[in-house]
Amino acid sequence: MRAGNAFRRTFLTGLDERDEPDSAGEADYDGPWAVLPCRRQGKDGFGVFRQHERPPGDRPEAWFHRREQALLAVAMLPALARDPHYRVSTEGEAEGFLVRQAGDPVGYFTTFNEPLAHAMHVGECLLRSPAALASLLLALGTNAFRLVGRILVERLPEELPRTAGEGPSASPAGEKP
Repeated sequence: MRAGNAFRRTFLTGLDERDEPDSAGEADYDGPWAVLPCRRQGKDGFGVFRQHERPPGDRPEAWFHRREQALLAVAMLPALARDPHYRVSTEGEAEGFLVRQAGDPVGYFTTFNEPLAHAMHVGECLLRSPAALASLLLALGTNAFRLVGRILVERLPEELPRTAGEGPSASPAGEKP
């Protein structure tokens, strides 16, 4: 069953005739998103739905065979419509290719590397969205999740408080490191 809408069809049709504001794309991809089991062409998998949508009445934004792929899509979707946080100059200088964040110079690439600037944009979006970062972490396998926990303990500054028995070389009793 397709979800209803609080607005009348004539009102919604009238909205279709208006120009979208610049923020519409960001609002469309920002979420919140849900990963739900669903079937597509007779195969079981996982759909990426807006939080208010449900299968089978609503069509997913994306569909995957595996849950971790759907979670990865959920983590990346908010970054798609945002203005790039990082831009790299196409003009090389003596220091390299200038990298800007919000118009301010922040560094240089030795070679022109637009894919790296885009990857940094996605990373910045993950840093600004705890929900997207959580989706990315949920896509990890069990072993990778454990390793991330160990790496975080190793890299946290020593002055952060830890409970008894915690530390870079310690693991909880009975657990494999």
